Order: sequence, then C-alpha cells, then structure tokens
Amino acid sequence: MGIRSTRIGAPFADVFGRSRNQGTNAPPGFGPGLFLATGGTLVSPNPGGYEIRHFPSGPATFSYTNAGDTETIHVLLVAGGGGGGFGGGGGGGIAYAYNLPVPSSSASYTITIGGGGASRANGGDSTFAGHPIGTITAVGGGGNIPPQGSNSNQRFGAPGGSGGGGGHGGTSPEYSGGTTTQPSQNPGYTWGGGALYQYGQPGGRGNTTSPTCCEGGGGGGAAGPAPLTAPLPATFRETGTYNGPQNGLDISGDNNGGGVGGNGITLGWIPTSLGASGYFGGGGPGSYCSPNSGGSQGGSGTGECPPVPRSAGNGTDGTGGGGGGGNATATTGGNGIVLVYYQAR
Repeated sequence: MGIRSTRIGAPFADVFGRSRNQGTNAPPGFGPGLFLATGGTLVSPNPGGYEIRHFPSGPATFSYTNAGDTETIHVLLVAGGGGGGFGGGGGGGIAYAYNLPVPSSSASYTITIGGGGASRANGGDSTFAGHPIGTITAVGGGGNIPPQGSNSNQRFGAPGGSGGGGGHGGTSPEYSGGTTTQPSQNPGYTWGGGALYQYGQPGGRGNTTSPTCCEGGGGGGAAGPAPLTAPLPATFRETGTYNGPQNGLDISGDNNGGGVGGNGITLGWIPTSLGASGYFGGGGPGSYCSPNSGGSQGGSGTGECPPVPRSAGNGTDGTGGGGGGGNATATTGGNGIVLVYYQAR
C-alpha cells in the first residue's frame, strides 16, 4: 500500500566530509564505543558493552564526550498516539535510524517527545535534532476530524503517523480512516552503512447505519503487511504481526463489531521492560469493540464494549498507543518515547 519507506544511500562523506576509512580526531588508541554518554534513563548495560537510554519526556539531551572511529548509534523515535472518538486513535508514527554515524568528537542531540492527543486530537511529534543529516521526526498518530453531521460520532479518521479510525454514519457515507503520513517524513535522509526505516498504517473505516450499526474503525498501528527490516541481523530487525485492515466488521447489532487496533512493532535490542512488553505504536480499537480489540502489540487504549460495562480507555504513556473508541466520548493517546542504543566504553 506504499505506507512505509526505506532510505539507504550516501556514504559517510556526505554527512561528515570523510569516508569510513579516514581517521578521526579521537584520542590515540581510543577504542570503539561512546565515552561518557549521558541523558535520559539508562536501562542497563547490555551484553557486549551496549547500553540503552530511553527518553519518556522532553525536551532532553543525549550527549557523549568522545566516540570511536566511524562509530554509529541506533535511534527509535515514537510519536504520541492519537486521541480516540468513536473511531480509535492511530498509533504514533515510528522512525528508526539504523547505524546512524556520529562524530568522534563530543556531540549533543536534542530530543523532544510527542504528547498523546487529547479529545480526538492528533498526537504530538517526537524529534531527534542536532545531527548533520537534519532533524529526524516521528509524526503523531491521527485522531478524528470534526463531525460531519449532528451526531458527534459522524467523523472521518484524521491523517497521522498512523491514521485514526473512522466513526459511524447515517445511511451514507461510510466514514473512512485517516491515511498514514509517516513515510513522507524525513525526505532524502540517507547515509552509508545504514538506513532510516519508517512505520505507519492507515486507520480503518466505520460503517453506516444500515444494514449494520454501529461500528467504528480501529486506529492504524505500526506493523505492516510484511517485515521492513528483514535483511538486518536479528538484534536490529523489526518484529510485529500485521492484523489489518482496521475496518469495522459489519456485524449486525452494536456488539463485537468495531475495528481492532493495529499492532505495533519492537526491535531485537528493546527489552520487554519498555513500552507495551517491548512494543510501540499500536492503534486504539473502534467502538463498539470486538474481542481483543486493542492493538495487542503496542499499548493501545481499550474500547467501549456494550453491553459489557467497560468504558473506552486512554492509550498508555511511553508507547505511542492510540486512545480507544467510545460512544460520544473522547479519549487520550499515549505519550511517545525515544530510545538510543549504542556501544559504550
């Protein structure tokens, strides 16, 4: 569906004016890894001398004093999830910088974290700024646009990192989900020996009053129909099960027919202590929900399920999950997060 993109290309010389084989101004005998890295919260040292720092709030700074020759880092940016209406909120878009080269001299990068969208609004963007290639942006998940009729549930899903789910209508039209905008971000960002991977899916459609009513679409999630990073080693590869499209199920009556939230993704280096058991960017379910209606991978909110007495719930902070769908109600998406993975010295 053309909803994800991979950008691979330019050599190190395009970023730093040097090739991979050139020397740097690192101290004599300085080995691989970053020296005196700071910022965010250190999860724990990893086998092989790697570390993860996570940034659940911002603005914040990731910095280090020196780096080994031709050193790289890995950065995962998760935007805030979209707020839910009758349709579920879309998961925050995800941008993953794999093998991003960094200077050997001291450097600092400014990080902002997108907040979850409130009251059907889109989530906020997360950014990683100060690198020579430019600011990398993950786009907030889509919520719901203003109503098209007298019923507050008559809404289209809004575009976003992953699109928001559509509400329900009268006899027409079906209210479509929002498109994904993450793949069009960060245009032309390329570097040798690595790539920028981007994740987002569209939201699902709701349905009309007849012959079925009333089912909202689920918000889109990060996981796509096929793996994006399959050529990478397992430590750096995307994992996530596609469960779309997120359309209402067209089941007669109000029960068990809302679209499921799209699933999120994880990477091999991310521990289960972060995100939703390691997953990020799941979409919120549409009202009225179907069984297991939230994006089971990615931290989405819960949907309203009459006659079961369960209210729609907000997305989980630190996951970029979309808010769940509810009848004439609004929910909040989960705040985003940024993770930095690097070899430490």
